Amino acid sequence: MTKNKSMCSGCRNNYYNGFNNRGIKECFSYKKAKIKKCIQISLYSTPPWDTRELKRLDCYCCDGYAILRNYDVIKTGKHKGKKCYAGSRYDWEGMKND
Repeated sequence: MTKNKSMCSGCRNNYYNGFNNRGIKECFSYKKAKIKKCIQISLYSTPPWDTRELKRLDCYCCDGYAILRNYDVIKTGKHKGKKCYAGSRYDWEGMKND
């Protein structure tokens, strides 16, 4: 898959790809952007989350969603080989100290 500006659709910064009245033709992040696998999770959803992999530019961001690029903990329920439970404050805080 090759990078193209259609991958910017829905991104908060797509405004800078010529969709403005300021004469800006290209988003400032587009030249250095790389295609990466990620998971897009709505901030308003609860586990279990939809964990389908998407291919997005690494600069992609949009309101109301978290874009997770390192998502092994979501798919496997483990962080560094240790069991964790999504939604448990204790386990998520403990992961920071590993």
